Amino acid sequence: MLAARPHKTNILLKLAEITSLTAAEKLRGQKAESVVKPPDKILYEDVRQKKVYDQNENFIGNVTGILQTPAHDILVVRRENNNKEILIPLLPNFVKEISATIKVDLKNLEEYSV
Repeated sequence: MLAARPHKTNILLKLAEITSLTAAEKLRGQKAESVVKPPDKILYEDVRQKKVYDQNENFIGNVTGILQTPAHDILVVRRENNNKEILIPLLPNFVKEISATIKVDLKNLEEYSV
């Protein structure tokens, strides 16, 4: 999506893939859904099945879920070496980077088996 603006009771969208009036008219009246994610919010889709490494580049395991708590979300990571789970608070002092992989700092974290 390139742009959006309100028009009466609708939202007009400018889409990169729609380059002609004919193509746009074919979409007239159709409904579109968009999920707008706040920049500080991490969705499960952002971390699902990603590999997790510690501060020393050691492989920890893969993300298997996110626990939502009133205080903060928690990554559930299944360890590869013993098949146990480790819970990592989804906070900046523990989760240092989320990209193709997840880098965490476990210096201050105690492991809990679930």
